[in-house]
Amino acid sequence: MKKWRVDLLGVPFTVFSDHRTLENFTKQKHLSHRQAQWQELMSQYDYVITYIAGVDNAPADSMLRKPLPPCTITSDTITAIWEATTAMANHPPVTPVLAAMSGLQIDCDANWITAVKSGYELDSWCSYLVDSLWDSVAQKAIGVDAAGVSASKALGHG
Repeated sequence: MKKWRVDLLGVPFTVFSDHRTLENFTKQKHLSHRQAQWQELMSQYDYVITYIAGVDNAPADSMLRKPLPPCTITSDTITAIWEATTAMANHPPVTPVLAAMSGLQIDCDANWITAVKSGYELDSWCSYLVDSLWDSVAQKAIGVDAAGVSASKALGHG
């Protein structure tokens, strides 16, 4: 509601819900603290809540029932992502647990990806994060020599 506030203020609209009890939301006499907060927020708008049975709500129902593509992420990939994330956050390592499998396929424009990558290269904060990650990963893989020179500096990344 906050996102579309400017568009919705002063314009009557209908909220369709599969929760029949919400139809009486504006007519309730005794409200909990949280309900009172929501009612205060919603009082700015000119709206009506209308019940629509879940089986009749085809657009929402079809979005919820779309089959997920098979998951191709391995536990090794999850471990690598977890190690990179903890290295950047400087937190002690925790063993990652694969609790559930789900999938998401995202397609985007190659020119946009190139623009994002070059933006990362120009951004000082992103460069700092990449250097920190490189130091952490390289030190684990190659180690620090006896003179205390980090692997990333020896390889020209520091």
